[in-house]
Amino acid sequence: MILTDMLTDPEAAGLPKDIEVDALFTVGSQPGLFAALGVLSSNLPAGSPRRRPECVKHWFNVFDPIDPLAFRADMIYAGAEDVMFNSVAGITDTHSKYFQRPQFYARTRARLNASGIL
Repeated sequence: MILTDMLTDPEAAGLPKDIEVDALFTVGSQPGLFAALGVLSSNLPAGSPRRRPECVKHWFNVFDPIDPLAFRADMIYAGAEDVMFNSVAGITDTHSKYFQRPQFYARTRARLNASGIL
């Protein structure tokens, strides 16, 4: 979440102006929620149209629909691609299960291959 906010305005975040990110994966994250609430450093009013950070070529936002801490991004950020993932866990455990599932890594690799990154 913090990195997403930083990439929205790299210079203000102290990052190089010419930074380029081939793929950004947000997993079980809240950029869509915080953008909708208008509380990010970019200071756009709540409900303002937003785009994937310019320095990011591909943004994959992975979420499990029953993860109470994960939110969609594609309805808030044009250019973000939401990727639904079933962590096969209950509501109290789902947020910590993404990285424990081999399917998560297989699907991540497939997305990177399909995007021409790998």
